[in-house]
Amino acid sequence: MADKNDSFSWAGLLDISALIGLIAALLYTAGWSYAYHYFAHFQIGLLGITIQREYFFMYGFQVFKAYPFWILLCLGSCAGLYFFVRFLWQRVQNRTADQGVTWFSRLRVLGLFGGPFFLLLLFICCSWLGAGAGRAAFDREKAGDFSHYPRIKIWKEGEPDAKAKEWAKGCYQLLLRDKDNLYIFLAAGNTDWMSTDIVPIKKVDTMRVMPFGRNVKGCR
Repeated sequence: MADKNDSFSWAGLLDISALIGLIAALLYTAGWSYAYHYFAHFQIGLLGITIQREYFFMYGFQVFKAYPFWILLCLGSCAGLYFFVRFLWQRVQNRTADQGVTWFSRLRVLGLFGGPFFLLLLFICCSWLGAGAGRAAFDREKAGDFSHYPRIKIWKEGEPDAKAKEWAKGCYQLLLRDKDNLYIFLAAGNTDWMSTDIVPIKKVDTMRVMPFGRNVKGCR
């Protein structure tokens, strides 16, 4: 015969797993929105680049650092909503057939049908917070002259054209790299919206990444 304590422990484990899943989803949404709005300033869409999913959680923690109160409020509201809906669902299962329509019945309907809508609002709030943190991060990088991005020299295969000669000077900075492309930009002119050059790695003969803060002669 199964021990009742075992059922309680399993129920508690399920609660913890469900809460971890919901919190992870909220942080992932915030991190995705952060990355989307940050890289949008470089004219890059997330569908066009390969970013490991773990990075979105890292970006989510950046959003948490920017808005700790609001993120904690969203996560706490999510936990409260989960236990509230769980309590209502248990009451639905345990109610007797002769129970009439009471104030609790109305509250139950409101909770069970309004819960998903409220959860959607929490995801929207996390998305808004991520967007604000992404734009603020770009403004900080712009104010610091994009010093967190190293300069890079790129030599293409074959006869260099005018663009390839510019890449070889070392004035461009490396935004990111995935398995197929290098994404580089030149911090000059209007820095509110950057122009990003996409260089296929298979066409690169040699590249040299300079240390952070390294000034290159002839570059600003």
